[in-house]
Amino acid sequence: MIDERISYDGEEVVRILESGLDKLNQIRYDSKYRALLGNRVIDKLNHWDEVIRQQKNEPLTIVVCGEFKRGKSSLINALLNEDIVTTDITTETITVNKVCYGPHSNEIVLSGGKRIKLSDDELKSEKLREILKSSEGSNQLILKRPNEFLKSATIIDTPGLGDSLADFSEDVANALKMADAVIYVFSIAYPLSIQEQFFIKTCILPQKYTDFVLVGNYSDLIENESDYIRSKETVARKIADIIPDADPILVSALDERNKQLSAKRPNEDMKDILDTAFEQLREKLTTLLEDKKDFVIPDRVQRMISALLTDIGKETDAIEQGLKLDSQQAKEEIKKNKEIKEIRIEEQESISKMIDKKCELYRSESVGWIDEIINLMEKDADTLLSRVTADDIKRFYAIFCVETLQEAFNKCSENFLSVIYDELAVISPELTKEFSFDSALISPKFIFEVNNATFTTGDKLAFAGDVVANAAGVGLVSIVTNYIGGIAREKEIEKQTPDYVASIKKQLNGLHLSVVPTLSKEYKALSERAKEQILAYFENEIQDLDNAVEQAISISGRDEQTKEEIRAAVSYMNGIMNDLANNLN
Repeated sequence: MIDERISYDGEEVVRILESGLDKLNQIRYDSKYRALLGNRVIDKLNHWDEVIRQQKNEPLTIVVCGEFKRGKSSLINALLNEDIVTTDITTETITVNKVCYGPHSNEIVLSGGKRIKLSDDELKSEKLREILKSSEGSNQLILKRPNEFLKSATIIDTPGLGDSLADFSEDVANALKMADAVIYVFSIAYPLSIQEQFFIKTCILPQKYTDFVLVGNYSDLIENESDYIRSKETVARKIADIIPDADPILVSALDERNKQLSAKRPNEDMKDILDTAFEQLREKLTTLLEDKKDFVIPDRVQRMISALLTDIGKETDAIEQGLKLDSQQAKEEIKKNKEIKEIRIEEQESISKMIDKKCELYRSESVGWIDEIINLMEKDADTLLSRVTADDIKRFYAIFCVETLQEAFNKCSENFLSVIYDELAVISPELTKEFSFDSALISPKFIFEVNNATFTTGDKLAFAGDVVANAAGVGLVSIVTNYIGGIAREKEIEKQTPDYVASIKKQLNGLHLSVVPTLSKEYKALSERAKEQILAYFENEIQDLDNAVEQAISISGRDEQTKEEIRAAVSYMNGIMNDLANNLN
């Protein structure tokens, strides 16, 4: 095929780009054009000029993203074989970290081109917190290091995703616009929540020219090779509808960094498997760098120019609409806009009612299903006498019951959110981009104890999604043996203690009574959060409509000579941008 034999001259692409941007500078710096086209157009041209010029000569840009506390920064340090990015972050010290090649330096980026130099010691959480408070609201760090890998790639370390970090969602979105490749990091303990799947589907995969690498972290928690394979299969199965041929790489950033520092490995039994996995990740990135080295600049430039045309196009559409209107048509446009807004408000209210109905339907189904699971627990409790040691019951059974119920609710809520997501996707793909949830905010509190036993971090286990799915056909204690015995640690199941069993059965009855109020509360929270996001989407859309009409009305009132000058200005600007796009195709 001819397409496969086409090559690009990166320097020529940059020359064409700079020539087009220089022509647009005539518009940006001429006050006449600001008066004719308006502040919004000129401000957007300024923004895109800064972004494009900044990115045009960058090496391949890899954006690392994922939910909060998934080990993104630790993974970057392990990839670079150097502790560059701070890992002891809190919600007060969240930053967008640009890690690039150059002499060792750390800087906070301020507005107006200003920067503050930092020492390595000032990157630590407690010191960085105070600096960020006094740095004009900046949250971007540029970290330069003479690291060999960074000669070929710049890495963007993004804030965690999730509703609790909503203030940083725009930072993540902007980073993705600059991405030539994306590494999505998830925890193997909580693999790919419904929120993470939404994000991958709506925000990453639609990015044209952007390669995608799916990485599971904390794999040192896995006990053996068979469980490692099973974990990979679980992740692949979860995301099969989005990425049919997904090949997740399960690594341990902690293990790799400890190996580099000749420190004790966190799981000696798994070190060979983890070595192989991390090497696989390195090889994948090396291949990516090699394959894209001749195409990264053309691909990136085309992507950014396309975004520029789309963004400016929204403004020029409103301007051109205003140029067509006389005073009477302007009044009709105001009336039409009012009618459109009323329709959009009705749509928003209709969607909210749909969410309420779906919420009640799935809440009722969830109550019945979780009640069935508790019934299974009650039946299974009778068999504990013959199969489980007192120590096992005391240490594991309570946390197993709580986490099974938690996982049951997770599956129910994921099902509900997936249905809402699909309904929104039919209405508008843009709606789904605004639809996200912080899993930490939808966590019902099921309380269950055995003689007030406490559990260590190592005892607690996040079950894979198919635990509950298989519960109907498998005894719950069998699942305890399989998951706690197999993944947490190997344990023998043998003796019995009637007192513990009696305590369990008594509390299971209490769990039955708590199901309805607990799930009612959680589903109400899910429903309200979904409706809040839908309302925000429609409010933004209505605001955009008002802005467009306001601009059109303003232009419609100009005299004919000024209108002709505006037409000429729009035509001149569009001609430059279209020529730029055509020359780069």
